[in-house]
Amino acid sequence: MAIRDFVTSGKAIFKFVVDKPGDIDEVLWFINKFDIPRDKVYLMSQCTTREECITKDEGITKPMAMKLGVNYTPRLHILAGFR
Repeated sequence: MAIRDFVTSGKAIFKFVVDKPGDIDEVLWFINKFDIPRDKVYLMSQCTTREECITKDEGITKPMAMKLGVNYTPRLHILAGFR
């Protein structure tokens, strides 16, 4: 399976877009199913405006990343005012 090949290569980064707290189950499923090292996992918020990104980053995505022991990455282009 392609995902497993990416994991075993050691070169892949896995980025998941998070929209709601319940998304933690899907992220965990992928981590566990494919034995993805947590340092290779990044979470980013599903958002289209600066305000929405800030709200979801602080309320959902950053806490989820901390809970799972994975990385958080912001949507810099949206925070900077671009789409």
